[in-house]
Amino acid sequence: MDILVIFSSNYNATFFRRTFKDHLLSFDCHSNAEVYYFNTFLKESSYLKRQSFDLIIYHYSFMALKWSCNGALLKYDWLKSIKGRRVAIAQDEYINSIEVNQFLKSHDVKVLFSCCDRLQDIEIIYPKHLNNLEKVISVLPGYIETKNLKPLKELKKHDNRKLDIFYRARNNSMALGKFSLRKSRIAKEFLSLELPHLSTDISLDPKDTILGKQWFLALENSRVALGVEAGASVFDPEGSIRSKVEEYMKNNPEASYSELNENVLKKNEGLLEYKSISPRHFESIMFKTCQVLYEGSYSNILIPNKHYIELKKDFSNINEVLSLIEDHNYCQKIANNAYEDIVVKEHFTYKNFINKVMLNSKCSTKPTNHNKIKLYLKFISKLHLFYIPNFLKLLLKFRA
Repeated sequence: MDILVIFSSNYNATFFRRTFKDHLLSFDCHSNAEVYYFNTFLKESSYLKRQSFDLIIYHYSFMALKWSCNGALLKYDWLKSIKGRRVAIAQDEYINSIEVNQFLKSHDVKVLFSCCDRLQDIEIIYPKHLNNLEKVISVLPGYIETKNLKPLKELKKHDNRKLDIFYRARNNSMALGKFSLRKSRIAKEFLSLELPHLSTDISLDPKDTILGKQWFLALENSRVALGVEAGASVFDPEGSIRSKVEEYMKNNPEASYSELNENVLKKNEGLLEYKSISPRHFESIMFKTCQVLYEGSYSNILIPNKHYIELKKDFSNINEVLSLIEDHNYCQKIANNAYEDIVVKEHFTYKNFINKVMLNSKCSTKPTNHNKIKLYLKFISKLHLFYIPNFLKLLLKFRA
């Protein structure tokens, strides 16, 4: 069978963030299908419009065009010319859901794979009268790519790791609500502590972003990684709240979150419980890095004080947590527990994710016909992942 994955990125795959790259390429790595990729960041292809596929997947990176809040998703009507059953994978579903529903209906998307795990949230974001969905399937935002696992004997013991506490995050916009601010809050709280006996590398500065293999090396050299659940608490169906927040903060630059909430966010705060475990948690577990996490549900996968050290949201147990961090044996034990229950048991792998997508997409399973047209398309597909911009633009212009 033939699958077309439609994604959007202004980088070639060499420079993708690891979590994005693993998710995107999982279709090619773990399905038995011939998988083709098309990057909508590049030129519209008249050649592609004449093709048909057993399954067309709108990747979350393409669906993320909704963040522009200017109808960007709705400008890809030409994709409807490609024949095939359509499904979509969504993330960050708390913003601009009206545009997303319009796209789903217009493109006749039948199955949506969502990070929502509560029926009431799904009904709020995707009311049936706004789309033609047959079903919404709950998935996680990311999984474990087993190809990234190091041999167990090569993982460093905690006594041999250079760094005690590691964390990277960014200052999320207050437009996402109180819940999303925890990413920066945990960093600021730890940065405010005097930790003479612990070495730390904690930053919210975008300049300190770590990508690719260096990210894995950073985890493997750290005994403890800080973390929080992924998600947001403000529901912004029209994508208008962010601009209102920006305008308010422009006029009131010293405004606190409480003030902003009272004047702008109050009606939309807490309408959803949009939260989940994140790929970062799995990555820490893969490298046996002990995690210190804010209390939460973590998609009912991680168990506090078995798979991670639980930090109370009000920091009331910080002294106890710091004592546990200093205990190398305890941190190693927590890391080992998580590895055994999450990695070894292989319940949360990309292979299982792809199986779930294929099972619920109800697409044809006929054998692939490797004709010259599809072989050419496969060549183009590789260029869309590892493109040389000028050459690719000329090639697509010629073929169109």
